[in-house]
Amino acid sequence: MLFCLRGLTGNMQWNHKYLKGAFWTLNIGLAAMVFMSLLPVGIVQFFAAIDHGYWYARSPAVIHSELVENLVWMRMFGDIIFSVGGLLMAAFLFDLIKKAISSKSAKAKQTVALA
Repeated sequence: MLFCLRGLTGNMQWNHKYLKGAFWTLNIGLAAMVFMSLLPVGIVQFFAAIDHGYWYARSPAVIHSELVENLVWMRMFGDIIFSVGGLLMAAFLFDLIKKAISSKSAKAKQTVALA
């Protein structure tokens, strides 16, 4: 997306503050989701599959156990951090669109003044 935007915006100045924040919050949010929820649930299912078989690891006895339910709720922290990154990316895009519109209107005024 950013690669295409770089070509579309030409020489327009980007606000790197939004992009830097979006990069870090998206990556930290993803890492939090993986290490606080997805990996631990996968490990619980792995040991359940080894002990009782694959059918048991996917059964409600494991999926709805108190440990797995708590681990699923732990994912919420990573989701919130990731959402902040998405909002920062949206703010960057809004700022870029606003600059493009003002740049276009300034060029149109300049063209009218020259004519």
